[in-house]
Amino acid sequence: MLPRPDYRPGLCFFLCVYGIGIIVSQIRRGGKHDPPQNKAHYAGGQPGILLPGVVCYTLTMERIDDLQLKGLKIIQDSNLFCFGTDAVLLADFAEIPKGARVVDLGTGGGILPLLLYGRQKHARYFGIELQPGLASLAQRSVELNGLGESIEIVQGDLANAYKHFGNANDIAVANPPYEKANDGAARSSESHRIARKEVCITFDGLCKSAARLLKTGGKFYMIHKASRLPELFSTLKAHRLEPKLLRFVEPHKNEEPKYTLLCAVKDAAEHLRIAPPLILADERGGESDELRRIYRRERG
Repeated sequence: MLPRPDYRPGLCFFLCVYGIGIIVSQIRRGGKHDPPQNKAHYAGGQPGILLPGVVCYTLTMERIDDLQLKGLKIIQDSNLFCFGTDAVLLADFAEIPKGARVVDLGTGGGILPLLLYGRQKHARYFGIELQPGLASLAQRSVELNGLGESIEIVQGDLANAYKHFGNANDIAVANPPYEKANDGAARSSESHRIARKEVCITFDGLCKSAARLLKTGGKFYMIHKASRLPELFSTLKAHRLEPKLLRFVEPHKNEEPKYTLLCAVKDAAEHLRIAPPLILADERGGESDELRRIYRRERG
């Protein structure tokens, strides 16, 4: 007679994982169903069905970050793409007049609408994001800050942004994927790959979307790799977006720029203004005075 199989080790392992998921979920929720309202890091989970009547949890690593701007906060998940310095530089570069309609193409976790609102609250902001997880974070951040009347988040394809927001917008902004689909090193996660490689939208597709969104005279602000500048110019022009203002971002003074801040205007005449470079580090290797201004940090 064959020996009876022993299911106890597998069952114990399953129960342990299930128990840990519930415990971690409770840590995240603080015993409640409301999201935490403080700056502390927390871990949590998203419910899913493993077997009928059994709920399991997929661990996430979320946190609430204080943006140090008008009391605004943002929810981020370290398993998904998180914003960097480039988004902060772009938010400082873009000029938003009162009453403007502003669309963020590829809003990620919603960082640009939040930062832009912090500088100009008398405008209407829209963000569209392809990745459902990031779009959900962006929407929750809007709700956390009580900005539902000023910021609208949509989950969807950037190519169809005009279907959501119309074609008479004043400003479009984008911190797009910098690398072509097969260029550069492999990314750590699918979320990072989509955010930093042109696997879901090309720069040509982005410009086409921006041109559809903007009214004549509307402005398109972006940050991109300086090494792709010839392609950026030719593609923008092909979609009736005329480059009007350029500012290189240099790691140190007189060092080759890695990035460029760029503003293009729909149906404008040719005339390019080149602003002085934005230098990130001073001669001692610390933050430059301008970078400290952008981050609203005074030199001690």
